[in-house]
Amino acid sequence: MDVQPGRCVKLAQEVYAVNGGDDMALQLFLQNKEFADSGSRQMKVLKAKVGGRIFRAAEDAFGLAAIGQGSFQNQLFLIFRGTTKANNKADFITDARIGLTSGPSGWSVHIGFNHTFTSMLPEIRAFISSLKEPITTVHCIGHSLGGAVATLAADWSYANICKDVKLYTFGQPRVGLTGYAMHLTQRLGKENIHRVYHTTDPVPMVPVFPYAHSPLPGMGHRIDSEHHIASAAAHSINLYIASTKGKQWQQLERGLPKFDHEDAIADWLHSNRDQNPNSPKTFEYLERAIVWLIAKCFAQFINVAQLAFMGVHTFLDKLAWLLSTAWEWAEDSAKWVKLFVKKVMRILGVPTRDIGDKPSRSFLRYILTALLRRSYELAQRAIRQIH
Repeated sequence: MDVQPGRCVKLAQEVYAVNGGDDMALQLFLQNKEFADSGSRQMKVLKAKVGGRIFRAAEDAFGLAAIGQGSFQNQLFLIFRGTTKANNKADFITDARIGLTSGPSGWSVHIGFNHTFTSMLPEIRAFISSLKEPITTVHCIGHSLGGAVATLAADWSYANICKDVKLYTFGQPRVGLTGYAMHLTQRLGKENIHRVYHTTDPVPMVPVFPYAHSPLPGMGHRIDSEHHIASAAAHSINLYIASTKGKQWQQLERGLPKFDHEDAIADWLHSNRDQNPNSPKTFEYLERAIVWLIAKCFAQFINVAQLAFMGVHTFLDKLAWLLSTAWEWAEDSAKWVKLFVKKVMRILGVPTRDIGDKPSRSFLRYILTALLRRSYELAQRAIRQIH
């Protein structure tokens, strides 16, 4: 049985109490009906390593492992908090460590998120070993950074605890590359992955492609936001509480982005209207355009799925080379690449007259890196404003 949206998001909110310094708030969290009657031996506050391995390295309370009661008897809850300002803002370093490492199932994942998750594994294993009854279901829950860690926990739980694993996240960033997202979707099943996001929440749009969300293909619970640009309010757990109030999972629509087809992408590239650099929708269009360009210009030679297994910086180098090659390869390819490059430059505020007859590969790499940096700035700004 799934935990319904309203209960999930409340748990994702209240778990922040594990390191909030408010003992009353923590006790109220531990009294949630899903696991309140299990007793102290059936729950464990989990401590994690956050920050860098050396820079701002810290250990902090990060989540809860608890055995459910009532209709959730013999089911395990793994609930993780999002970013806070504790320990000299060490969590911000965790968020920023976007290099790749091998995740719980061997696929490439975000090194910062994985470092935090694996640091809790000894406590999680010890807690499970202390239980007298086998676990039948695992519920992994989190908001923001907590959602990213919950994703890794779900992957690990499937291989090490039981096969019935359910994942519920709100405003989470991307955790791994496209291959990892495909793997997790197949492993857990799309119906067991409930990823909720607001359309103007900037955090779910980072890290950018080749990172990807599960379940694929892009079938998260998309909630249209009243905000027209990326905003901290759209990332707030309180807004997620309001937008899911009284709803069941089947009432939260799943769907691909509305512009996920060739004509929409082509029209967007042709349009001369200014693009809002503070809108997550702008970055969604850009990512779709990148994949579409590669497929259109190099369909017989380049497998987009294979590119998605590269590291981020390797991918940027490869993409700059592809765009440069396409520019000089054929007139039709050059037309689409020119439109894409001009669109990126307008988003970055770079005069398109500076593009020249044919931009160098280093210039293409520069604007792609600047685009990546801009997306991270939006997400970090939102996180810092609400924490």
